[in-house]
Amino acid sequence: MQPPLPSPVPTWRNDIYPAIDPTTNPSLHQPGKTIIITGAGTGIGRTTSLAFAAAKASHIILMGRTQATLDETATLIKQKYPSTKTTIFAGSVTDATRIASLAELISSMPTTNGGGPGKWDTLILNAATLGPMSDPTSPCDSTILSVDVPSLLSVFETNTLSIVLFLQHLLPHAAPLATVVNVGSASGNLPARLSPGFGAYVASKAAGEKVVEEGKEGGGGVFITTIQPGVVPTQLFAAAGLKEGDLPMDTAELPAGFMVWLARKGGEMGGEGERVRRALGGRFVSANWDVGDVVERLCGEEGGWGEEKSNEGTLGLLGFPWGMSLGM
Repeated sequence: MQPPLPSPVPTWRNDIYPAIDPTTNPSLHQPGKTIIITGAGTGIGRTTSLAFAAAKASHIILMGRTQATLDETATLIKQKYPSTKTTIFAGSVTDATRIASLAELISSMPTTNGGGPGKWDTLILNAATLGPMSDPTSPCDSTILSVDVPSLLSVFETNTLSIVLFLQHLLPHAAPLATVVNVGSASGNLPARLSPGFGAYVASKAAGEKVVEEGKEGGGGVFITTIQPGVVPTQLFAAAGLKEGDLPMDTAELPAGFMVWLARKGGEMGGEGERVRRALGGRFVSANWDVGDVVERLCGEEGGWGEEKSNEGTLGLLGFPWGMSLGM
């Protein structure tokens, strides 16, 4: 379909397709890899867990707050992909002690990928909260100013500061050519007036993008990027008061396959994988963008987002530097 939003590539996808489908495309397979997925009990997190199992990942660590839903995800993986090992790790992404315990767990695991003991290959930061909506009865006219500060802080702890916690604790245990994908939101890049009532969520997601952009510089060569997963009917979607049909919808399999593709390319040494890492590292990319177009338009040998000092795909002031050369 034609892109409903401005897009740097011509082809806009709403569902999984062969280039990113691990159930039919063996080039996406990732045997020997250890994957960590937060928010793995429902929605995009569950579907992504199944996608990496379909890609023949050796070990998937499922993290979330609810033991029962994590158990359900693990059972589905065991039924469909019995060769993939799962580890359930219940806990909040805002709990620094639990994340430190996760790092200890990883460091104690035997290697599956030749990268040394206690290494992970892909980290999917999918857990998020919508947080409180702005109060329409507030004298602040339904803006973020109507949200009480403790509630606002809670949203930022989940959607923004948790990224810092995971990178601080887990980067020391990353395998060579590891990948981190932060599941962001297009709302963090669009004018706030397009998301009335969701100021806390929008601001926290925008801040998360900047954390990823900055974190990429200190990532020690780890491929770190943010994706827009599309418009997927999840619990978060329902909590926002939205219904299927309100917006053009995407399947959960679309971002799941896109993240499998990112992890596969991020783990390639040289060639196309190196171009993808250079062009998309620290950037915001959409799962709706066709990956063939992404490689051709954004990850070329010359030009594209991989050019030195390119600011494409990063969150900034619209129009800046207004036709002038930034020179930095």
